[in-house]
Amino acid sequence: MQVGLVDALNEGLGSCLAVCVDNYFFNVALSCTNGGTVTHTAEMSGSLLLEAMGSMMAGTYTPVKVIMHPVPWISLAQDINFRYADHFGSRDVINGGRLETAYGLEINVTPKGTLVVGGGTYRTLLLAKGALGGAIKHGITVETEYSPRLQKRWVIADIRYGGVCLHPDGIYWIQTVEA
Repeated sequence: MQVGLVDALNEGLGSCLAVCVDNYFFNVALSCTNGGTVTHTAEMSGSLLLEAMGSMMAGTYTPVKVIMHPVPWISLAQDINFRYADHFGSRDVINGGRLETAYGLEINVTPKGTLVVGGGTYRTLLLAKGALGGAIKHGITVETEYSPRLQKRWVIADIRYGGVCLHPDGIYWIQTVEA
């Protein structure tokens, strides 16, 4: 047994579960009748994000979070509205080079497969507070299985959860084509 192997296995299991849970909730958001989709044939920009926010607020929902793939995030970060740290007034941006909030939105970047449509097209999820609901039915269980014939050991992590659209008008999708 190598030092740190158990920690690496635990980290890998945690990452796999995070991907599964995230993709599940992205699919829940895609499957419900949502507030709308803003489709743009160019790259993500601050004005496009503001357009989607305006559409959501016209329906009396206030957006609080945006979840996007790293590719449109890079386009957004290169937009003139995002280029200079002094536009945000946050010392964290200057010190760490990280932008975690903009226009009153919390920004999460996640490389999950559901956000990739294909052919350079990406989805970005704009959410109002309480738009999606979820619950854990039982916590994480970890099991191992060994096959003497194959001389392999499998480590399996499992969690049961569920989710639902509570306020479909608080869910907006932004679809962009990134170069």
